[in-house]
Amino acid sequence: MSKKKEEKKPSEDKLAKQAIAKKYQKEFNTTPIIIRAGFKENKFGYAAITKDHVQLFEYDKNIDDVISLATHQISDYENVVIDHYAIKSILQFKGLSKNFELIVKEEGKKIESFIQNNIDIEIQKVHRKLRNKILGFRSNTKWKMIVTSSIYLFITVAVVSGIIDKKENKVASSTPKQEIKTEK
Repeated sequence: MSKKKEEKKPSEDKLAKQAIAKKYQKEFNTTPIIIRAGFKENKFGYAAITKDHVQLFEYDKNIDDVISLATHQISDYENVVIDHYAIKSILQFKGLSKNFELIVKEEGKKIESFIQNNIDIEIQKVHRKLRNKILGFRSNTKWKMIVTSSIYLFITVAVVSGIIDKKENKVASSTPKQEIKTEK
């Protein structure tokens, strides 16, 4: 019986990035850094970052193309504050007349490196103590730290007890069983 291989459809993420790359090749004859990003009241889309500007896009499934939402010229901003978290990075571009916040969902360190090497803008990095990088301890709120500590303690105890139980079962199964004969 022959089976047809099902062709996987590319993800929306991949289609959007390809559409942006194609658009930039056509208009500017260059390929920008293309990332998933967040902006404006928890709205997510894509951003293309070049030496001159940051352009925001939204992918529309119906037309199978991207729609340009806004373009922010780098020259309009004096500095950028970069704040790296575990799963995202926040870039706050600050200028005299306007500010712009970009939430980078992937490749935050790569974007930072690109800005340092290619763009003439002042960069301010937010540095945290190690304990403030741990999930649940970043806000320095007492109740969050207590809840998080108890969850971490529960997980640790569960893992340790699981390991100990496995060792005990292994030892118990490897000891020979003695048969007890009863005389009648």
